[in-house]
Amino acid sequence: MKNTIIGTARGGSAGFPGFPPEGLAFLRSLKRNNRREWFQPRKHIYDEKVRAPMVALVSALTAAMMKFAPDYVREPEAAIYRVYRDTRFSPDKTPYKTHVAAIFPRRGLDKHACAGLYFSVSL
Repeated sequence: MKNTIIGTARGGSAGFPGFPPEGLAFLRSLKRNNRREWFQPRKHIYDEKVRAPMVALVSALTAAMMKFAPDYVREPEAAIYRVYRDTRFSPDKTPYKTHVAAIFPRRGLDKHACAGLYFSVSL
């Protein structure tokens, strides 16, 4: 299972090559440096090494889900959560999530109005 999520020479599936080690290292570093002044100059790393592989993973999952759960299929842009945390009512004011996640609610319903499928990748 680990080789499916983390890209290696052996791992990955036809639609999902895996998360590159640089993406996982980025999430590790973000845990230690969860500040805007650290993240902003490295946002391109997040986009290329974390978000882009997550889009590929969600795309591969939605293709597979068409066979057994077509009412839960969703475009990657709508399924993937944003990296920015809502800190308005939280005592924890760190601005960024240190994981990447996606949600697949039933078609036609709001993502928090029903049961659905959810997963996240973190360290």
